[in-house]
Amino acid sequence: MDDPRGRVGVVTGAARGIGVALATRMIAEGMHVVIADLNKAAVEDAAAQIGAMPAVTDVRKLDDVQRLHDLALTEFGRVDVVCNNAGIDVPGRVLDFTPEDWQWIIDVNLWGVINGIQAFLPTLIGNASGGWLMNTASRAGLAPLWSSVPYSAAKTGVVALTEMLRKELAEDAPHVHVSILFPTMTNTQILSDSPVRPSDAQRRVPDTQEMRRMREESAGKLTSGVAPDVVAQAAWNGLREDRFWVFTDPSSPQIALDRADALAAEAGYTRPDPS
Repeated sequence: MDDPRGRVGVVTGAARGIGVALATRMIAEGMHVVIADLNKAAVEDAAAQIGAMPAVTDVRKLDDVQRLHDLALTEFGRVDVVCNNAGIDVPGRVLDFTPEDWQWIIDVNLWGVINGIQAFLPTLIGNASGGWLMNTASRAGLAPLWSSVPYSAAKTGVVALTEMLRKELAEDAPHVHVSILFPTMTNTQILSDSPVRPSDAQRRVPDTQEMRRMREESAGKLTSGVAPDVVAQAAWNGLREDRFWVFTDPSSPQIALDRADALAAEAGYTRPDPS
């Protein structure tokens, strides 16, 4: 991206955390930004604080995301950057989750990205000056987290989806740039927000002593994680430099390498000597 001034960005999951930090970064660079979130009070408050336009949006629903798209076009006449960032997480083991839990977590984390692509990509492709699409994955998209099973499954899907989209656009619309953001542990409220569910997703994982322990452990890791501003700066650098893989921690790729080595060892495969 050459000059961001006057361009228009849309960020989902942006009432707080990484989303609002990224929107703040864009506004500081001279962009107009629409921030979307399901929490009406929170997104309106965040928008007022940073100078963005708020939009109450349920990313699980394509109609909602399409309305978000139409709002941005109506207000600003264009959309240049789309960050599919909305995400939720609930710690637990595989059998702890009800079908409703799985549906809700995957709908937000994976279908939210799919809906963002469906709603915004035609407009980005139609831009003569190009467009930028960033999907927020996670280090859990490189190697699953033991305490976040549905979340890890969804984020792995985001990685695969974005990789294939990049290949298609390289042939069909090379002026649209695609990125995957891989945050490490970040000090956000992703866990404290998770129990606040829409009316159609009210069943929850059991509140057992083990579940409380897992939540507390996960929350502790988040509290000691990096600040959202650090992730937002890495994301912004990735957008400005048109990078596909955007890491917030240089050690993150090692997770993928370790997993590849483990798979190779399990299969009895030995890498050829490059010499």
